[in-house]
Amino acid sequence: MYPEYFFSYETDIPAQAGYSFFDATHLVWMFASFLMVVILVLIYKKSGDGKKKTIMSVVAIILLLCEVARNGWLICIDKYSLSESLPLQLSRIMVYVEAAAIFTGKRPLKEFAYACGLFSIAAFIAPDIMRYPIFHIHTIRYSVAHILIMSVPFMWIIGDGFRPDVRQLPKCALLLLVIAGAATAANFAFGGNYLHIHYIPVHVNIELNQPWYAMALCGVIIGFWFLTYIPWIILEHIETKKNKEQ
Repeated sequence: MYPEYFFSYETDIPAQAGYSFFDATHLVWMFASFLMVVILVLIYKKSGDGKKKTIMSVVAIILLLCEVARNGWLICIDKYSLSESLPLQLSRIMVYVEAAAIFTGKRPLKEFAYACGLFSIAAFIAPDIMRYPIFHIHTIRYSVAHILIMSVPFMWIIGDGFRPDVRQLPKCALLLLVIAGAATAANFAFGGNYLHIHYIPVHVNIELNQPWYAMALCGVIIGFWFLTYIPWIILEHIETKKNKEQ
């Protein structure tokens, strides 16, 4: 478990302390994370209205504390940098979006959380923390944050009856485009790769140069939105048809 490296940065940790794509450690960690999502959603569904508010408030606070922990850890070990540490990766942005959605109850924020928060599945399939041991502050923080980011939209859907609306998707896409613009500006200013816009993350062993990478990235986003919104389009069509027949 390498507890001696609990606060160490990846460059100070021996390679054998981490894990590889789809080895036993990765698969167990990924399965356990997805299981936690299911458990949290079921607990929320079975809770009463008052308890649901408490659960959501606690979730929002934990999400924000995850960001505080990340920034505090990087600052303490003198590894905070403008090129990598700003809150301009999608998961970091979703922490603030979902916390704001929980505290305000605003529908557009919930829609954006569904449209973009579920991209967190990629954080489990291809995590960028494999240089770290499982028992490490960054691994624990990363796991907790992404489990909650994925859980919250399903809590709304299964526990509160929230219905994603494809008609709101263009607004979500526009907001994502604005965020991408800010990330691109930061990338040029500080030499980073926020939102993984400019090139494939180094931990993903795929070679794809621009402009093909940009086209593939857009294709993945559009394809993911198709998969996550088509069930709701079909369900709405079925319900509309039933109402007309009655």
